[in-house]
Amino acid sequence: MKESAKTFAQKSKIVEEFIAYQRNERLASVYTLRNYSHAISEFARYFGEAYKKEIAWQNIELMQARDYVIELQRGLDRRTVHNRIAALRSFYRWGIKQGKWKTSPFKNISLPRLTRKLPVFLTEAQTERLLDSPKTREENGLPSARAHRDSLLLELLYGAGLRVSELCGITWENVDWENGLIRIFGKGRKERLCPPGEVAMKKLQDYKNANAIADNKNGFVFKNTHGGKLNPREVQLLLKDYLKIAGLPSDITPHKLRHTFATHLVGRGANLRAVQELMGHKSPVTTQIYAHLTLGKLQDAYKKAHPRA
Repeated sequence: MKESAKTFAQKSKIVEEFIAYQRNERLASVYTLRNYSHAISEFARYFGEAYKKEIAWQNIELMQARDYVIELQRGLDRRTVHNRIAALRSFYRWGIKQGKWKTSPFKNISLPRLTRKLPVFLTEAQTERLLDSPKTREENGLPSARAHRDSLLLELLYGAGLRVSELCGITWENVDWENGLIRIFGKGRKERLCPPGEVAMKKLQDYKNANAIADNKNGFVFKNTHGGKLNPREVQLLLKDYLKIAGLPSDITPHKLRHTFATHLVGRGANLRAVQELMGHKSPVTTQIYAHLTLGKLQDAYKKAHPRA
Protein backbone atom coordinates (compact mmCIF):
# COMPACT_ATOMS: atom_id res chain seq x y z
CA MET A 1 0.00 0.00 0.00
CA LYS A 2 1.81 3.14 -1.24
CA GLU A 3 -0.64 5.72 0.06
CA SER A 4 0.93 8.07 2.61
CA ALA A 5 -0.54 8.68 6.06
CA LYS A 6 -1.15 12.34 5.22
CA THR A 7 -3.01 11.48 2.01
CA PHE A 8 -5.15 8.94 3.84
CA ALA A 9 -6.10 11.47 6.54
CA GLN A 10 -7.11 13.98 3.87
CA LYS A 11 -9.44 11.55 2.05
CA SER A 12 -10.90 9.67 5.01
CA LYS A 13 -14.22 11.24 5.94
CA ILE A 14 -14.46 9.55 9.32
CA VAL A 15 -11.00 10.71 10.34
CA GLU A 16 -11.90 14.22 9.20
CA GLU A 17 -15.02 14.10 11.40
CA PHE A 18 -12.97 13.01 14.41
CA ILE A 19 -10.35 15.70 13.86
CA ALA A 20 -13.08 18.33 13.43
CA TYR A 21 -14.63 17.20 16.72
CA GLN A 22 -11.29 17.48 18.51
CA ARG A 23 -10.68 20.92 17.00
CA ASN A 24 -14.14 22.44 17.49
CA GLU A 25 -15.53 20.69 20.56
CA ARG A 26 -12.44 19.66 22.52
CA LEU A 27 -10.40 22.69 21.39
CA ALA A 28 -7.36 20.47 20.89
CA SER A 29 -4.09 22.16 19.98
CA VAL A 30 -2.57 22.07 16.51
CA TYR A 31 0.04 19.64 17.81
CA THR A 32 -2.57 17.28 19.26
CA LEU A 33 -4.57 17.33 16.03
CA ARG A 34 -1.44 16.58 14.03
CA ASN A 35 -0.51 13.69 16.33
CA TYR A 36 -4.03 12.21 16.24
CA SER A 37 -4.18 12.39 12.46
CA HIS A 38 -0.75 10.84 12.08
CA ALA A 39 -1.40 7.99 14.55
CA ILE A 40 -4.74 7.03 13.00
CA SER A 41 -3.43 7.25 9.46
CA GLU A 42 -0.32 5.24 10.27
CA PHE A 43 -2.47 2.42 11.64
CA ALA A 44 -4.60 2.47 8.49
CA ARG A 45 -1.45 2.32 6.36
CA TYR A 46 -0.08 -0.59 8.42
CA PHE A 47 -3.39 -2.44 8.17
CA GLY A 48 -3.50 -2.09 4.41
CA GLU A 49 0.06 -3.37 4.01
CA ALA A 50 -0.37 -6.24 6.50
CA TYR A 51 -3.79 -7.52 5.39
CA LYS A 52 -3.93 -6.36 1.73
CA LYS A 53 -7.31 -4.69 2.07
CA GLU A 54 -8.83 -1.36 2.95
CA ILE A 55 -9.44 -0.80 6.64
CA ALA A 56 -12.93 -1.11 8.15
CA TRP A 57 -12.65 0.45 11.59
CA GLN A 58 -15.64 -1.40 13.05
CA ASN A 59 -14.16 -4.79 12.15
CA ILE A 60 -10.68 -4.49 13.70
CA GLU A 61 -9.98 -7.45 15.99
CA LEU A 62 -8.09 -7.57 19.27
CA MET A 63 -5.36 -9.77 17.79
CA GLN A 64 -4.81 -7.28 14.98
CA ALA A 65 -4.45 -4.48 17.51
CA ARG A 66 -1.95 -6.57 19.51
CA ASP A 67 0.07 -7.29 16.38
CA TYR A 68 0.20 -3.58 15.67
CA VAL A 69 1.60 -2.82 19.13
CA ILE A 70 4.29 -5.46 18.55
CA GLU A 71 5.10 -3.91 15.18
CA LEU A 72 5.37 -0.42 16.70
CA GLN A 73 7.82 -1.63 19.34
CA ARG A 74 10.22 -2.75 16.62
CA GLY A 75 10.95 0.81 15.58
CA LEU A 76 9.66 3.23 18.23
CA ASP A 77 10.42 3.97 21.86
CA ARG A 78 7.89 3.06 24.55
CA ARG A 79 6.60 6.59 25.07
CA THR A 80 5.84 6.98 21.36
CA VAL A 81 4.06 3.61 21.32
CA HIS A 82 1.88 4.77 24.21
CA ASN A 83 1.09 8.04 22.42
CA ARG A 84 0.12 6.24 19.20
CA ILE A 85 -2.24 3.87 21.01
CA ALA A 86 -3.67 6.69 23.14
CA ALA A 87 -4.67 8.48 19.93
CA LEU A 88 -6.35 5.35 18.58
CA ARG A 89 -8.18 4.82 21.87
CA SER A 90 -9.51 8.39 21.69
CA PHE A 91 -10.61 7.78 18.12
CA TYR A 92 -12.50 4.64 19.06
CA ARG A 93 -14.11 6.21 22.16
CA TRP A 94 -15.41 8.98 19.94
CA GLY A 95 -16.68 6.43 17.38
CA ILE A 96 -18.56 4.50 20.07
CA LYS A 97 -20.26 7.68 21.31
CA GLN A 98 -21.20 8.51 17.72
CA GLY A 99 -22.65 5.03 17.18
CA LYS A 100 -20.19 4.24 14.40
CA TRP A 101 -18.98 1.03 16.10
CA LYS A 102 -19.69 -0.83 19.32
CA THR A 103 -16.31 -1.68 20.81
CA SER A 104 -12.67 -0.65 20.78
CA PRO A 105 -9.96 -3.25 20.06
CA PHE A 106 -7.44 -0.96 21.80
CA LYS A 107 -9.34 -0.44 25.06
CA ASN A 108 -7.66 -3.03 27.29
CA ILE A 109 -4.66 -3.91 25.20
CA SER A 110 -1.36 -4.37 27.08
CA LEU A 111 1.36 -1.82 26.41
CA PRO A 112 5.07 -1.83 27.32
CA ARG A 113 5.76 -0.50 30.81
CA LEU A 114 6.95 3.09 30.95
CA THR A 115 9.78 4.21 33.17
CA ARG A 116 8.51 7.23 35.06
CA LYS A 117 10.81 10.21 34.63
CA LEU A 118 11.03 12.94 37.22
CA PRO A 119 10.13 16.30 35.68
CA VAL A 120 12.91 18.76 34.92
CA PHE A 121 12.59 22.09 36.74
CA LEU A 122 14.53 25.19 37.73
CA THR A 123 15.67 25.99 41.25
CA GLU A 124 14.23 29.07 42.93
CA ALA A 125 17.49 30.96 42.34
CA GLN A 126 17.51 30.00 38.65
CA THR A 127 13.88 31.06 38.32
CA GLU A 128 14.70 34.48 39.75
CA ARG A 129 17.46 34.90 37.17
CA LEU A 130 15.06 34.01 34.37
CA LEU A 131 12.39 36.42 35.61
CA ASP A 132 14.96 39.22 35.82
CA SER A 133 16.27 38.64 32.28
CA PRO A 134 13.80 40.97 30.45
CA LYS A 135 15.12 43.83 32.60
CA THR A 136 18.66 42.95 31.53
CA ARG A 137 17.57 42.94 27.91
CA GLU A 138 15.83 46.29 28.32
CA GLU A 139 19.05 47.76 29.69
CA ASN A 140 20.73 46.59 26.47
CA GLY A 141 18.29 48.27 24.13
CA LEU A 142 15.03 46.27 24.04
CA PRO A 143 12.05 48.70 23.88
CA SER A 144 10.39 49.08 27.26
CA ALA A 145 6.98 47.95 25.97
CA ARG A 146 8.47 44.66 24.73
CA ALA A 147 10.47 44.15 27.93
CA HIS A 148 7.39 44.72 30.09
CA ARG A 149 5.30 42.35 27.98
CA ASP A 150 7.97 39.63 28.15
CA SER A 151 8.44 40.13 31.89
CA LEU A 152 4.70 39.68 32.42
CA LEU A 153 4.68 36.67 30.11
CA LEU A 154 7.39 34.86 32.09
CA GLU A 155 5.82 35.84 35.39
CA LEU A 156 2.48 34.30 34.42
CA LEU A 157 4.00 31.12 32.96
CA TYR A 158 5.77 30.49 36.25
CA GLY A 159 3.51 32.30 38.72
CA ALA A 160 0.30 30.61 37.57
CA GLY A 161 1.73 27.35 36.20
CA LEU A 162 0.06 27.84 32.84
CA ARG A 163 0.28 25.75 29.72
CA VAL A 164 1.64 27.88 26.89
CA SER A 165 -1.64 27.61 24.97
CA GLU A 166 -3.51 28.82 28.07
CA LEU A 167 -1.19 31.81 28.37
CA CYS A 168 -1.72 32.82 24.74
CA GLY A 169 -5.49 32.54 25.16
CA ILE A 170 -5.87 34.98 28.09
CA THR A 171 -8.10 37.94 27.31
CA TRP A 172 -8.63 41.05 29.44
CA GLU A 173 -12.16 39.85 30.10
CA ASN A 174 -10.65 36.80 31.84
CA VAL A 175 -9.00 38.94 34.52
CA ASP A 176 -10.77 39.31 37.88
CA TRP A 177 -9.02 42.39 39.23
CA GLU A 178 -10.98 42.52 42.47
CA ASN A 179 -10.03 39.01 43.60
CA GLY A 180 -6.63 38.76 41.93
CA LEU A 181 -7.62 35.82 39.71
CA ILE A 182 -7.45 34.89 36.04
CA ARG A 183 -10.01 32.62 34.39
CA ILE A 184 -8.16 29.99 32.40
CA PHE A 185 -9.61 27.66 29.77
CA GLY A 186 -7.53 24.48 29.67
CA LYS A 187 -7.78 21.18 27.85
CA GLY A 188 -11.24 20.37 26.61
CA ARG A 189 -12.29 23.94 27.42
CA LYS A 190 -12.22 23.04 31.11
CA GLU A 191 -12.35 26.22 33.16
CA ARG A 192 -10.35 27.01 36.30
CA LEU A 193 -9.43 30.09 38.30
CA CYS A 194 -5.73 30.79 38.82
CA PRO A 195 -4.24 33.15 41.40
CA PRO A 196 -1.02 34.26 39.66
CA GLY A 197 0.25 36.14 42.70
CA GLU A 198 0.61 39.80 43.68
CA VAL A 199 3.74 40.37 41.59
CA ALA A 200 2.10 39.10 38.38
CA MET A 201 -1.14 40.99 39.02
CA LYS A 202 0.82 44.23 39.60
CA LYS A 203 2.74 43.69 36.35
CA LEU A 204 -0.53 42.95 34.55
CA GLN A 205 -2.09 46.19 35.81
CA ASP A 206 0.99 48.22 34.89
CA TYR A 207 1.10 46.62 31.45
CA LYS A 208 -2.53 47.46 30.80
CA ASN A 209 -2.09 51.06 31.95
CA ALA A 210 1.10 51.60 29.96
CA ASN A 211 -0.48 50.36 26.74
CA ALA A 212 -3.78 52.25 27.12
CA ILE A 213 -5.87 49.16 26.54
CA ALA A 214 -8.30 49.48 29.43
CA ASP A 215 -11.28 49.65 27.09
CA ASN A 216 -10.24 46.60 25.06
CA LYS A 217 -11.87 44.11 27.44
CA ASN A 218 -12.20 41.25 24.99
CA GLY A 219 -8.76 41.56 23.39
CA PHE A 220 -5.94 39.13 23.98
CA VAL A 221 -3.43 40.20 26.61
CA PHE A 222 -0.40 38.97 24.69
CA LYS A 223 0.06 40.13 21.12
CA ASN A 224 2.93 39.84 18.68
CA THR A 225 4.75 42.73 17.02
CA HIS A 226 2.08 42.85 14.27
CA GLY A 227 -0.78 43.22 16.75
CA GLY A 228 -2.06 39.67 16.36
CA LYS A 229 -2.49 37.03 19.03
CA LEU A 230 0.81 35.66 20.28
CA ASN A 231 1.17 31.96 19.42
CA PRO A 232 2.87 29.16 21.42
CA ARG A 233 5.83 28.91 19.04
CA GLU A 234 6.63 32.60 19.55
CA VAL A 235 6.57 32.06 23.32
CA GLN A 236 8.95 29.11 23.00
CA LEU A 237 11.41 31.21 20.98
CA LEU A 238 11.18 34.11 23.43
CA LEU A 239 11.93 31.77 26.31
CA LYS A 240 15.02 30.48 24.48
CA ASP A 241 16.33 34.05 24.25
CA TYR A 242 15.82 34.74 27.94
CA LEU A 243 17.32 31.43 29.02
CA LYS A 244 20.47 32.38 27.13
CA ILE A 245 20.58 35.81 28.77
CA ALA A 246 20.10 34.22 32.21
CA GLY A 247 22.79 31.61 31.55
CA LEU A 248 20.34 28.73 31.99
CA PRO A 249 19.98 25.41 30.11
CA SER A 250 18.54 25.89 26.63
CA ASP A 251 16.32 22.79 26.90
CA ILE A 252 13.99 24.43 29.44
CA THR A 253 10.55 24.72 27.81
CA PRO A 254 7.36 26.55 28.85
CA HIS A 255 6.06 23.22 30.12
CA LYS A 256 9.13 22.81 32.32
CA LEU A 257 8.32 26.18 33.86
CA ARG A 258 4.96 24.62 34.70
CA HIS A 259 6.83 21.77 36.40
CA THR A 260 8.89 24.39 38.22
CA PHE A 261 5.71 26.07 39.49
CA ALA A 262 4.33 22.81 40.90
CA THR A 263 7.65 21.65 42.35
CA HIS A 264 8.18 24.90 44.23
CA LEU A 265 4.65 24.80 45.61
CA VAL A 266 4.96 21.22 46.88
CA GLY A 267 8.47 21.86 48.15
CA ARG A 268 7.13 24.67 50.34
CA GLY A 269 4.34 22.53 51.76
CA ALA A 270 1.39 23.01 49.39
CA ASN A 271 -1.28 20.31 49.47
CA LEU A 272 -1.21 18.02 46.42
CA ARG A 273 -4.95 18.38 45.93
CA ALA A 274 -4.56 22.16 45.75
CA VAL A 275 -1.70 21.84 43.26
CA GLN A 276 -3.86 19.54 41.15
CA GLU A 277 -6.60 22.18 41.01
CA LEU A 278 -4.17 25.00 40.25
CA MET A 279 -2.61 23.08 37.37
CA GLY A 280 -5.90 21.85 35.96
CA HIS A 281 -4.95 18.18 36.16
CA LYS A 282 -7.88 15.86 35.57
CA SER A 283 -6.42 13.05 37.66
CA PRO A 284 -4.50 13.28 40.98
CA VAL A 285 -2.13 10.64 39.61
CA THR A 286 -0.66 13.27 37.28
CA THR A 287 0.16 15.50 40.23
CA GLN A 288 1.62 12.78 42.45
CA ILE A 289 4.97 12.93 40.65
CA TYR A 290 5.70 16.14 42.57
CA ALA A 291 5.25 14.28 45.85
CA HIS A 292 8.09 11.97 44.80
CA LEU A 293 10.32 14.99 44.28
CA THR A 294 9.60 16.24 47.79
CA LEU A 295 10.11 12.74 49.20
CA GLY A 296 13.54 12.68 47.61
CA LYS A 297 14.46 15.93 49.35
CA LEU A 298 13.29 14.52 52.68
CA GLN A 299 15.36 11.39 52.17
CA ASP A 300 18.45 13.46 51.37
CA ALA A 301 17.91 15.59 54.47
CA TYR A 302 17.53 12.45 56.59
CA LYS A 303 20.73 10.90 55.23
CA LYS A 304 22.69 14.08 55.86
CA ALA A 305 21.38 14.79 59.36
CA HIS A 306 20.31 11.59 61.14
CA PRO A 307 22.98 9.70 63.07
CA ARG A 308 21.50 6.31 62.09
CA ALA A 309 21.05 7.11 58.41
